[in-house]
Formats: sequence, structure tokens, C-alpha cells
Amino acid sequence: MRKFVVSVTLLYTIGAISVLGFLSNWFRYGFSLEGMLVAASLVISMFVVLPTAIFAFRRRSSLFSAVLVAAILGSVLVVATAHRGAFGSWFPSPYLNHIESSGIAVLDTNGKTLRYRLELLNPFATSHREYLIFNRGTSDEQIQLPIFDNVSSGYLNALQPAEWVVLRPTTDDDVFQVEITYRVAEKFFKVNLQTKEVVALKRAARLSPNKALDPDAANSAAPVS
Repeated sequence: MRKFVVSVTLLYTIGAISVLGFLSNWFRYGFSLEGMLVAASLVISMFVVLPTAIFAFRRRSSLFSAVLVAAILGSVLVVATAHRGAFGSWFPSPYLNHIESSGIAVLDTNGKTLRYRLELLNPFATSHREYLIFNRGTSDEQIQLPIFDNVSSGYLNALQPAEWVVLRPTTDDDVFQVEITYRVAEKFFKVNLQTKEVVALKRAARLSPNKALDPDAANSAAPVS
């Protein structure tokens, strides 16, 4: 019975450390606000599970072993529920790269369908990158956007794509205005999907198929290298 208790407790501990690693991009940067909430639920659960494991180990009782299993299952449920509430999924991603996505948005313009999303790669690391991923019917393509000047200090998760990014068409079928909302870092760009050229706009220029770029906004635009 003791071997069972030790084995189950060891697996639980390894799982708990792994969850903390997933939340912190394998301890390469600190926890986000959402990550802290999940980590807190895990730590509280551990304060229940580990004393129960010690008690079950000393008593050598099948009853207390069953209680330990129940405590572990309860802990998994609590942490999974907290993670779903904070990040929208039951469990964290095990990948070495931390990738956050806005989810896929669909824009129909001039009889064509454009699917796009914003992805943040390692937003809390110095190696961070931000990409506009788009698909015009064949395969995914990407354009790097200079959203974060430095390491991100935080952002709000997107429950729907428009909470992070909005694309607006222009008179040119290949050119779109990209609006990054305040939930990430309020910025505006003009991108050419064909040439992958990115122009940073100092303020929003509301574009539409029937309206050219505002001259003031054009004067305040700067190409991004």
C-alpha cells in the first residue's frame, strides 16, 4: 500500500511541477495574471493533497489511499477549471514556445474570403515575436508586426478575435489596415498581403473600400523594416 501511495504522490508532484512549467514557459519568465490564478489554485490543492498523502503513508490503510486518490482527482478538477476560466482551455500547452492566438476571424471583401488571426510568440521573453497569420484560400502566410517594443508587461486574453485584432479593407485588394486593440497594445498598421510590407500608423485611419487613406494619417505613417 505504501508503494501505491508513494507512486501516486510522486506522479502528482511531477504533474504539478509540469503545470507550473507550462504556465511560465518552462520557467523562462514570470507568471501572467491568469497564470498566477491557476498557480494559486494548484498550490492550495497541494496543501490538501500532500498532507493527505503523508497521512495515508503512515496509516497503510486502503481507505486513506482512496481518500488520497479522491483528493488528487479533486485537485486536477479544480486546477483544470481554473485554467479553463483563465485561458479558455482545460489544460496548458506543453510546447516549449508559448504561443497565444486571437482565434480565427473571417473577412469577406470583394467576393473573396480572408481568414486571419494574431499570434503572440513568447510574449514575456526577449525572443518575443508577433505575427499576423492570414489565409486567402490556399495556405497560411504570416507577416511580422512590431507590436511590443520591449518584453510585454501583460495583455488581456481574447474571447473572440476582434478583441485583439481587426482588419479593414482598402481600395487595394492586397492592402489592409490592421488595428491592434488596447487588450494587447493599441497600435495601427497598414499591411500589404502580397509584398508583406508593413507601415506603422501613428493614429487610426479608418479605411474602407470607398475611402482612401487620410492624408494626415499618411503623413504620420512610417515604414517598418
